[in-house]
Formats: sequence, structure tokens, C-alpha cells
Amino acid sequence: MPRVTEIQAFGIGRDRRRVVTDIACSPAGDAFGATSGEKCYLLDIRSKGTSSMFGLRSEARSFTWSEDGFPIAVGGTNGVLALFDVRMNGSPFTAVQTFTGRIRRVRWHRDNLLSCSENATAAIWRRASQLGNRFMRTKLLDSHQGCVSDVDSLSTDKIVTCGLDRSMKVWSYPQARM
Repeated sequence: MPRVTEIQAFGIGRDRRRVVTDIACSPAGDAFGATSGEKCYLLDIRSKGTSSMFGLRSEARSFTWSEDGFPIAVGGTNGVLALFDVRMNGSPFTAVQTFTGRIRRVRWHRDNLLSCSENATAAIWRRASQLGNRFMRTKLLDSHQGCVSDVDSLSTDKIVTCGLDRSMKVWSYPQARM
């Protein structure tokens, strides 16, 4: 019989007005992140407690861990992509107005961030080393006819997107425009 731990044991989901919109496991497998309302929660699996909580200025829709487990990225309904260092509670170390529409998904791809939104575009973001913790959009993927609902990486140089226009597209970095 599989062992089940209720999410409500962590204190999320008890408020019936808010729902959990995304979850992601940490690279180490000892925690997971969950977005609910305007908050992003980091939850310790062993203690069943909230280890951190980060706030946004809009509803948090998508959450992703970096490969090393320290920066996390959270996408909001106001089109802002916020990055937090999980070792420090509080404000994001950077926030970028990415889209005019709601962010649907954020994912790490090596040292890049991928994001997509309801405004029919997806984007690739890279840390601008000369700007410290700032991220700059390096590529825009924009051939969908409506909301881009998900984005992920297939390999080191290929990205796949799908949209509510019922299409899936595979992109190589040279095909994306600056």
C-alpha cells in the first residue's frame, strides 16, 4: 500500500478560496515547492512543515527549481517572473516584467529560464553576468495563434511549446528571434 501524505498536512489547501496551481520537487528530493494564491511555499518533506514562504504581487501560477536547488523562479498572473534564493526568505532578488499576459509556465533549462504566457509567446531568459542577478530575454518564440500553455526543453538546443491553438512546436535556438 503506498504511503500518502496529504498536502493539507502542510497547511496549504485548507483555504477553499485558493487552490494549489503548481508544484515542483527540489533537485535533492527533500522538499517541494507549491504555488497558491499570491504565495510560493517551500515545504520540507521530512518535517511536513513550511520551510519558507515567498510573496508575489499577483497570483503565482508556475514554480520551478534551478538545477543546483538555490534559485527558484515563480511566474505570476501579472506577467512578472520573480527569482528567489531559497537560502534567504523575503523579497525576490530579481523580478522581470516578461509578458503582457499571464505567465502559464516557467522552467529551468541549464542556466537559462524558459517561460510562456497567455499572450501567444514563449521566451528564453539568460542571466546577464554584467548585471549581477538580472535576467535578460535572449530569444522570443512567437508563432502560436493563442495562449502558449507549456514550454520545456528537449535537448541542449531544442525547446518544445504547446498552445491552446492545438499545436506543438519544436524550436532550435537559431529559429527563435532576438
